[in-house]
Amino acid sequence: MHWNDLLYPLLFITDNAYKTLPLALLEFRGQYATNYPMLFTGVVIASAPMVVAYVFLQRYFVAGMTAGAVKG
Repeated sequence: MHWNDLLYPLLFITDNAYKTLPLALLEFRGQYATNYPMLFTGVVIASAPMVVAYVFLQRYFVAGMTAGAVKG
């Protein structure tokens, strides 16, 4: 899974059922106007699972980052 993949889905996916999240968020932009409230709501909803995962697994993230930081 590619979280930041936009180019290939933009070029190759034509069916709305298979759109990726970044491609779906691009739908809130128009040629002359952007629906910022809906765009920001989509970004918050899209990033919420990663924030929740980090909150519950924070000790493992910190332990992994500091594992090689100290010479023993």
